[in-house]
Order: sequence, then C-alpha cells, then structure tokens
Amino acid sequence: MLKEAELVDQLCRSTVYQDFERAFCEVTQFQLRLTPPRNRSLPRNGQINGHQFSSVTDVPVRLGDTIVGLLQLGRPALEATRAGYFKDSEKPIRDAGESLDFNRVPNDYIDSAVLSRSRYAAMVRLLELFANQLSFFANEILTQQAEREPYRVRMARAYISNRQTEDFSLSDVARAIHVSPFYFCKIFKKATGLTFIEFRNRLRIESATKLLAKPKQSVSEIAYSVGFQSLTQFNRLFRRIVGQSPTTFRCSLIKDRDLVPVSPHP
Repeated sequence: MLKEAELVDQLCRSTVYQDFERAFCEVTQFQLRLTPPRNRSLPRNGQINGHQFSSVTDVPVRLGDTIVGLLQLGRPALEATRAGYFKDSEKPIRDAGESLDFNRVPNDYIDSAVLSRSRYAAMVRLLELFANQLSFFANEILTQQAEREPYRVRMARAYISNRQTEDFSLSDVARAIHVSPFYFCKIFKKATGLTFIEFRNRLRIESATKLLAKPKQSVSEIAYSVGFQSLTQFNRLFRRIVGQSPTTFRCSLIKDRDLVPVSPHP
C-alpha cells in the first residue's frame, strides 16, 4: 500500500485537487494545502470560536477510520488578511485622534472584522465536502494498484464488492480465497490499509451516496438495500465516513441540483 506521504503527493498532483484548490483560493482569497497528517491531534470540525480562527484549521481526509491527509487553512493566511485589514484601517483611525495597538486588539474583534463566523463556517463546510470527494478518489488510487496486490487480496476485493449488500463474515471471505481468517486479515490490511469491515462499510456507504440522489427511496430503505441491518449503525457510519448525516447529505444534493440553471430550450 502507498505510504500516506506518497498518497497525498498523488492527490496533490491530480486534476481534481488542483482545480478545486485554484477555485477555492480565487473565491475565498485564502491559501489551501493538502498535507500528510503527521500524527497531529485535530480540532473538532465545525467547532467555531475565536481561538480556532487564530489557529490552523485542519479538515481530515479519511480512508475508513484512518486519516490519510489534512486540508489546511492555516494561520499565515489568516494573519496576513488581518494585517492587511488593519494596515488599511490604521490611517482613518489615527486621523480620528485614536491610536491603534495591533497587539492589544482582542482576537475576537479582529476575527469578526476580517472573517465572519458564517463565512468561516462556510469555508470549513466546503473543505469537508471536498475532503469526502478526496477520500473516494484516494480509494480509487489504491484500487488502481490492485495489479500489484497479492492475488488473494484481489480475490477478496472482488468477493466483497460483488456481495457487499449480503450478510457475510470475515470467515466466509477467508474460506472463499482459501486462507485462514488470521492470514486474510494480515494480508488485506497490509495491502489496502483497511480492515475487512471498514472496506465493506465504505463500499456500502459509497453506494448509499448514489442512492440518496433519488428522492423516491427513504433513508431507511436505502440503508437496508445497501446491506446494513440497523438504521442507527448506518447513520453513525455515514456520518463518520461522509462527515454529515444521510438526511443532510441528501438535502445538500437537492439544493445543489436546484441551483443548476435549466435551459428553456429542449
């Protein structure tokens, strides 16, 4: 399996990432970068306060439960924006007979003056949605390495993919590829970076994201149709992998679809 740094490098060189980075920087005027995780502790996404404005914002790109990269909106960009704002504001303040000590201005005031909470939240949300896209793309990159994987790992991938909606166990997969459960766990984790359960769940959630675009099926119907036996488990795993609930994800799809202009001509 690719190391995290190698996987991040491939993602950074992809057209998918470069197009998004260019558009994001153009619209927000903030720099963005994708880096390996480097075992750093992450702030909880969506927790917005004055201190977080002043620190590096990390949005994780996950592969299963593993963080393989971080989309970073860091302090240098935020500080540069603040500095530019107060440099432009300094003259009128001084003309009014007041003095400005940048180091004594409260961070909350600086943040509210330069980057509103709602704008910051929207930027983080965009990064979370893109991180989800990157996670699927990262999975595709690893899948493309299948030819380099052991033959039995390729057999296991095919077995799980073809039966992802069915109820089967790790032992069933091991038996199908003619190895012991212990050996199967060892070679599959080494080759894919995911456990059998994580891999199967990711396939099921990916199928669910496609079905959620169809309004005729309820969330519970979709959960059971892709192979989950519990709606609670489906909601929990969907939120963990995608970053939001199935209902919120469906609403965002509908909203995006409604925003697309329809041609008046057939």
